[in-house]
Amino acid sequence: MTTIDTITIALIQSDIAWEERDRNFARYKNLLRQVPAGVDVALLPETFCRGFSASTEKITNEEADIVQSWMRQQAAYHGFALCGTATVRERQAVYNRFYFVSPDGAVHHYDKRHLFGFGGESQQFTAGNERVVIPYLGWNFFPIVCYDVRFPVWTRNRWERENGYEYDVLLLCSNWPSARANILDSLIPARAIENQCYVAAVNRIGDDGAGIHYNGLSQIVNFKGDIVSKTTEDVEEIIVATCSKSALTQFRAKYFFGPDQDRFIITD
Repeated sequence: MTTIDTITIALIQSDIAWEERDRNFARYKNLLRQVPAGVDVALLPETFCRGFSASTEKITNEEADIVQSWMRQQAAYHGFALCGTATVRERQAVYNRFYFVSPDGAVHHYDKRHLFGFGGESQQFTAGNERVVIPYLGWNFFPIVCYDVRFPVWTRNRWERENGYEYDVLLLCSNWPSARANILDSLIPARAIENQCYVAAVNRIGDDGAGIHYNGLSQIVNFKGDIVSKTTEDVEEIIVATCSKSALTQFRAKYFFGPDQDRFIITD
């Protein structure tokens, strides 16, 4: 696959129609048409198909195929990788699944590890147990979902003498309520600084079916914790930022913290 020094990432901040998959497909199909030329990776919010609903009994075994098919069509048509999460069922288990779909139709997925017990997610969903690193265009991407960002052990960018850091960009799709927006604003740059990586974090806006309000504030942050691009609060908006691999590599070489990492193993 082609290796490029700079990648351009788009965050698509929007409302989500509550439990109306086809309506959301139509909404995001229209928004994807508005993504500027030259974008390499585009992110949709967490559970962009239906919203953060605990009504998992409505999810059939066919949902995963339907969502993947739609994402493949959009990625192929627009020529960029498309990311977002969906509620999917595998037999009796239901997952909050992050999809990374390339224009050539290749699909990677990650199942949300940390389920939001405070919101009932842990009663309806099954937690994932595998960290996933996705290679694309010479970059390595690490996907996480909403609540995962609170847990730095899970997101730790592991360093090895032979290969260096395992990822370059942390991708975060979320439905993060406005009542705790200041916390997300603190966690995003913290994850970027401690992992010497870019963070691209998209959040939804609007009110969901449970009456919870979301104000967006999606953002792309560089490896120093500086905001490269950020959306307007409570506004449907698409923002774009370009990330530089050479700038990231130079910064990591100058501030060579990897060998000083604590070593640990996640056991459950």
